[in-house]
Amino acid sequence: MVPYDALKERLREHAIPDANGCWIWTGFRLNSGYGQINFNKKLGPVLVHRLAYAIEHELPLEALRHKVVMHECNKPSCIRPSHLKLGTQRQNQAYMSAQGRAPRGERSGVAKLTEADVLRIRALDSEGTHTQAEIAQQFGVKGTTISAIVRRINWQHI
Repeated sequence: MVPYDALKERLREHAIPDANGCWIWTGFRLNSGYGQINFNKKLGPVLVHRLAYAIEHELPLEALRHKVVMHECNKPSCIRPSHLKLGTQRQNQAYMSAQGRAPRGERSGVAKLTEADVLRIRALDSEGTHTQAEIAQQFGVKGTTISAIVRRINWQHI
């Protein structure tokens, strides 16, 4: 078991409370907003909220290996243990989606199209001068992608 007393103090030193009761990590943060810390060369970098959860529940980090530590407050930089709960990736995705935090569109990380592309695709389709296969070739995607965009199955938010 990792001696957590020193780590608990280190986390307290790098967190400030906000108006919503969150403890905001002031140390290094990833672009996603999640805090990260290096405290053990063997483990490498660790997400701070996972460490805060492990400390609070006196668990070794290895016990969280295939688990997700979710933020009930919707703030990736929060490390307050009472705002964190253990769950599955599916639960986390569903919760993020319900809260409007799930990455979609260009932010999804796998998008090949931009919002401007989607608007142009819909305009081309509504003109009726191009087939969906032609539009797909123009944008470098499959015809099924164009169909899903036009039918608003994909990119519903636009």
